[in-house]
Amino acid sequence: MDELNKEIIAENAEEKRTPDGDLQSAFDHNSVENFPIDAIDNVVAAVYGEADGPSWFWLVEAKEESFPAQAGAYALLEGGCDYTGWDCQSYLKVVAQGGLFECVDAAPEFESGRPIRNTLGRQAALDLPFGLTEAV
Repeated sequence: MDELNKEIIAENAEEKRTPDGDLQSAFDHNSVENFPIDAIDNVVAAVYGEADGPSWFWLVEAKEESFPAQAGAYALLEGGCDYTGWDCQSYLKVVAQGGLFECVDAAPEFESGRPIRNTLGRQAALDLPFGLTEAV
C-alpha cells in the first residue's frame, strides 16, 4: 500500500463513525437482547450486504459505560433483510462480544464469496479503508 493510502486511512480512522442507515434500520426493526443501538460509540469496520442477498457485518466499539468490563468493548453484529427492506423480514444479531480481534475471529471466513473475516480485520488494523471489501 502506498504512503498516500496509509495517510488517508489514518486520517479517517480518527473519526468516530455513527451507525449508518442500514444499521439504524436493522435496530429499528429488530430487537437485540442486551445490546441497544445507543451503546455504540464507534463503527470500526463494515462489510455491506444487499437486500435479499449477502449479510451485512458491522464491527462496533461500545461506550465504556454501556457494559461491564468483562463483556468486552467490541461487538460483531450481523444483519440481513429481504428484498423489501428492513421493515418486513429481517434479522440482526450479536455474533460475538469481547476484544477487538476476538470479534474479528468470530466472523465467518467467507460469506457469499466475500472474505468477511480478513476484510474486517484489515479495516480494524487500518490496513484497508473503512467499508471497502477486499478483493478475492
